[in-house]
Amino acid sequence: KGVRDTAMDTLIAKIKAEAGANDGVISVLKNVRFAVLCILLRMCFGLDMSEETIEKIDHMMKAVLITLDPRIDDFLPILRPFSSKKRKQAMAVRKQQIETLVPLIQKRRAIVQAGLQSNPTAAPFSYLDTLFEVQVQGRESAPQMPSW
Repeated sequence: KGVRDTAMDTLIAKIKAEAGANDGVISVLKNVRFAVLCILLRMCFGLDMSEETIEKIDHMMKAVLITLDPRIDDFLPILRPFSSKKRKQAMAVRKQQIETLVPLIQKRRAIVQAGLQSNPTAAPFSYLDTLFEVQVQGRESAPQMPSW
């Protein structure tokens, strides 16, 4: 089944479930946004993901956007010592980002290395595959994944 078909099936199922639970009232934007995120994640990672995983990634990305909001110390570095709480929060979000995304990257790398036939649900190609083959000018081989 295609990525868009799967996303549409998920969208319809979520709308039906929400309509049944709320007397026919649904949140269109939230559900369509989720369907688009399903498509984007599939294109990026080439993996089938559960709704829980997609929602976890969604929450993490929202936290990244909120945390990276420009602050006064970005423009006046002398004020940075007064914003240690924000820095700790940013580091916590970064840790959450690594814990969420690195397993997906490692899973896709393992599938690509084992051959795409090893996982029939994996997409034949993903954006992430192009990053595995990146060659940095002046280096003999592609950059290796750091051990986080």
